[in-house]
Amino acid sequence: MNIAIMGATSHIARNLIIRFALQADNHLTLFCRNEQAVQEFVRRYVPDGNIHIECGYRSLNDFDFDAIINCVGAGAPGTPGFDIRNWFELTLEFDTLSLNYLEKRNPQTILISFSSGAVYGTGKNSPFTEESCFSIPVNNVSVSDYYSIARIHSEARHRSRSNLRIADLRIFSFFSRFIRLDSGYFMSDVLKALVNNTVLVTRPQEMIRDYISPDDLFRAVNVCIAQEKINGAFDIQSAAPAGKFEILETFRSKFGLNWKFDKITDSPNGDKSIYISSCDPLKKFGFAPRFTSLETVIAETEKHLSQGIYK
Repeated sequence: MNIAIMGATSHIARNLIIRFALQADNHLTLFCRNEQAVQEFVRRYVPDGNIHIECGYRSLNDFDFDAIINCVGAGAPGTPGFDIRNWFELTLEFDTLSLNYLEKRNPQTILISFSSGAVYGTGKNSPFTEESCFSIPVNNVSVSDYYSIARIHSEARHRSRSNLRIADLRIFSFFSRFIRLDSGYFMSDVLKALVNNTVLVTRPQEMIRDYISPDDLFRAVNVCIAQEKINGAFDIQSAAPAGKFEILETFRSKFGLNWKFDKITDSPNGDKSIYISSCDPLKKFGFAPRFTSLETVIAETEKHLSQGIYK
């Protein structure tokens, strides 16, 4: 299978690259802005993979792809070089690029796009359902709504192309050994505290998160690719979510984590006490996650600590 991965330096892309490259019948074309970073990653993790690296995106239409996986991210607030306008501009730019390929180059190609649970909005105190709605004061749109709006816009653009094969995979929480320690998320802060042997500072409030494992996400992507007809958005779940206090106590026991409570934000995308979904739309395609959130954060932390920091 010929696969294009756009945004090859991103957190999710790194995990997919490794897993796709292990299958001998896959040929990967990795599109990026930082060719050196991708080359270093490939040399370290998949030196024997059937991989071609393209610096820039102008050559996308020069290739025949069975699947295009859009992993381009606009970054998170607080990280170096972040520009909030990119939630709109970059999303539209790479959406347009990939949709043009499907419409003008090969309508049989499937587009896998990573969306977010943010489409449901913020401030929820229960799991999202099929009936969940997102409402905003249209005359006073908050900055905290920008990302949600950008993701909804992208999903709606995809649904309007109902004749094309497009899957929007809504990620609620994702953690792996390749996470940037300066991301500002709860689990990146946990990992940073372990790596630097410092005390984690976190809010005293409980929160519930659903960390999809990299292996389960890879399986979900392949389930979508296998569908002859598919055009929809799919909430991605683990086998079971995890609470912050559960993670803290487990990590104290397994890794010696120390923490203290303070009034801070556990996520650069805003505080959400419960950020999980009860929707299971991939079940109709036979997909069922194998790993729980707690199993995932433990396994990926062990991988990071055993191999050292990836730069």
